Amino acid sequence: MYEEVLSEYRHAKRKAVRQFGSEKALSQGSHLSSNAVIHSELQRLIGIYEEEMLPERLLRLRLGALRQMELLVPFRPYLVGSVLRGTVTDRSDIDLHLFA
Repeated sequence: MYEEVLSEYRHAKRKAVRQFGSEKALSQGSHLSSNAVIHSELQRLIGIYEEEMLPERLLRLRLGALRQMELLVPFRPYLVGSVLRGTVTDRSDIDLHLFA
């Protein structure tokens, strides 16, 4: 996910599955790492390679999210994704869920 800019756990898992055999044969997924394990490893890598930039980047993205959420108050915005979790890279975007 970190090196190849995969934004969702399922994309990363599918790519991993292809390295071990047919996706259909491995579709049960019980042998794959959980999202929590993947997230933990992603945080570790970001900490290693982007430790100095992470606090400023995270603050900038969260402030940007706050500005957007204030504009979208009537739609009850909810922050999700990497900005919420704190696992941001230079390719991260802000993900908001809105409700009508």
